[in-house]
Amino acid sequence: MDRAPAHRAPSPTPDLVADTLAWIERNLDERLTLARLAERAGLSPYRFSRLFTARMDLAPMAHVRERRLVRAARISSSMTAASPPTGRAPSSTCTCPSWWGKTPELYQCDRIGSRFDRARCPASMALQEIRRQYRTATRHPGRRAAAKDTVMNLLASFAPFFAFAVLIHLGFVEAALWAGAIVAAALMLRDRVVLGRSLKILEAGTLVLFAGLAIYTRATGEVWTIPAVRLVVDAGLLVIVLASLAAGRPFTLQYARETAPPEVWATPEFGRVNRAVTLAWAAAFAVLVLADAAMVFVPEIPRRLDILATVLALVCAYKFTARATSQAAG
Repeated sequence: MDRAPAHRAPSPTPDLVADTLAWIERNLDERLTLARLAERAGLSPYRFSRLFTARMDLAPMAHVRERRLVRAARISSSMTAASPPTGRAPSSTCTCPSWWGKTPELYQCDRIGSRFDRARCPASMALQEIRRQYRTATRHPGRRAAAKDTVMNLLASFAPFFAFAVLIHLGFVEAALWAGAIVAAALMLRDRVVLGRSLKILEAGTLVLFAGLAIYTRATGEVWTIPAVRLVVDAGLLVIVLASLAAGRPFTLQYARETAPPEVWATPEFGRVNRAVTLAWAAAFAVLVLADAAMVFVPEIPRRLDILATVLALVCAYKFTARATSQAAG
């Protein structure tokens, strides 16, 4: 008879992890998410997940799923023991022959062989509880909140371009370039020093882009028109995004990994969604480049058409990102 996976004991020293394990056991009926566990521990989701996985050799939400399935099996066993006689020979209680990748119907009763018979199995009354636990485990309730965090972190990474857009609109070209470089550097320091996150392709590329253009402008005395400098900046942004795709590391992947549990990083769906989202932003930036080029080389085009194309492209990319990450979260 297959046995439930043994509860993994933590290392002797990690009081934080041990306290989290005890709290999880007391709150299995609650809506547990990686963000909630990390907040309770006083850590960021990224740091908490790394600490928990290092100590337990299991990701936090994978541990939660395991404990819920173990409890469901225990409920099934207790209901089997309490069920009225059926006239059949006694047999062992319901167990799950394979703990991962199985539906609730594969919690089988030995007395009726390899197929689950709802009418004859004494543990059939526990089916709804098992199914509920299975659905709770596989839907990953924390992923929707993580998906929203991913979108917000991604939007925050465009802060240098927002600062640039505000100052360029006021006519301060060189100041706009330096502002973009300063904000990009601040984002990198925040991620590395304050939050302990990885260095982002987009932030590093943005810093190089704005700092390089600012230094070039100061050194050469270049007098930019607003459409021309926007064209160069937007083209540089497009190059950064396309380079991340060409390198096989879509720039959105780094933001997604900071909020998604580590156990999903290697899944095909995770990579597919991030490639699609990165392509959506690449398409939006391509529209911006075309609109800027039109303003530079065909100045007769009304300014409002450039603004309309820019807004629509960015809004569509944002909505696609929000929808794709939400659907991936289940």
